Amino acid sequence: MGTARGRRYIIDKKLQYRPLGYNAAYFFIAVTVLALALFIPLIFEISDPSLSPRQRTEVAGKLLRLHSNLLILVILGFHDEMIFMLQSRIGRIRAEEAAIGEESEGRN
Repeated sequence: MGTARGRRYIIDKKLQYRPLGYNAAYFFIAVTVLALALFIPLIFEISDPSLSPRQRTEVAGKLLRLHSNLLILVILGFHDEMIFMLQSRIGRIRAEEAAIGEESEGRN
């Protein structure tokens, strides 16, 4: 009887998840540093006890606008990162398929 073989992959599956993890970690660290740099001054400003309620309301409005804009940028940036990773994987697979096709043609 024939031997039982599992599915063969052109690219090792473990190598697929490692760059994804590195890119996701880098992305979230970059977003966290950016968010801290943008939000910390506003948080210190809003927690100042000498501000009037009207001034605190203005600072809170700035904080909310910044948060909504940053959230949109994070979503778009993460989407672009995932699309780029997918396209690079597809390009590598096509290159490997072309190389395998050339090798098999050379054998014939």
